[in-house]
Amino acid sequence: MPEPSRSGRSPRGEVWTSRRYATPIVTPAVAVDGAVFSGKSVLLVRRRHAPFAGRWVLPGGFVMPGETLEHAVVREVREETGIAFVPRGLVGAYSDPRRDPRGCVLSVSYWGTVPSGRPRGGDDAREARFWPVSKLPALGFDHRKILTDALYCVRRAAGNGPEAHRPPRREGARQETRSTGIRAGGEAFKRTRQ
Repeated sequence: MPEPSRSGRSPRGEVWTSRRYATPIVTPAVAVDGAVFSGKSVLLVRRRHAPFAGRWVLPGGFVMPGETLEHAVVREVREETGIAFVPRGLVGAYSDPRRDPRGCVLSVSYWGTVPSGRPRGGDDAREARFWPVSKLPALGFDHRKILTDALYCVRRAAGNGPEAHRPPRREGARQETRSTGIRAGGEAFKRTRQ
């Protein structure tokens, strides 16, 4: 566990100490990212500051105290691009401690669509523009992975995900299903309880 600096902050997050407990709790910083789609294009911003200065990334930033994740992503997209963004769904949470060279930053990402718009760089974004998904530049942080996951969410919402390719259920026939993750664990637990 990293040692706190003289200012009481850790290089990897905030340190919470208590007289009651000997071990400090180090919390990561919390950020949000917005995957904003318009047709077959995605909104990206060119970073003004390090890390990844000059690289293209999804618009986003740190959550302010007292702010919900959803409000934070709407605010960050508006500040960096001027686009009014309404999240349609959650892409995921990204928690690799090495995803940001500044320290441990947990990012929660949302996706959504906008009909159109003329983005303009603002706040800590040098410029903003829509890029065709088929011709993306090199992205900073782990935003390539986030964008891949966001595209899956968009396809699934449009009916083009794996469920869309499942054959229709025949009346009276037993349907084979494949379960993974939490759903599979829950079904296995139910079988042991019967």
